[in-house]
Amino acid sequence: MEALVQAAVSEFGRLDVMYNNAGITNLPKPGQVGLRLLENVEQDEIDLLYRVNVNGVIYGCQSAIRQFERQANEGGNRGG
Repeated sequence: MEALVQAAVSEFGRLDVMYNNAGITNLPKPGQVGLRLLENVEQDEIDLLYRVNVNGVIYGCQSAIRQFERQANEGGNRGG
């Protein structure tokens, strides 16, 4: 996430907004069609869902906040 934020800053000069959306779902097992019911999802899959859907968003927010703070400390706050 840090590299992604820094790539945006390199390209555009600063970061003003972070649209941070991550999400996966319980995909079918090989040979199955459609999503499975939650009660049939195994623990390792639940762990992966949590890591992506929760941790991914948190890490993105952390990276964006650090960049916003750097910009504020550099006097790069526009419009305020």
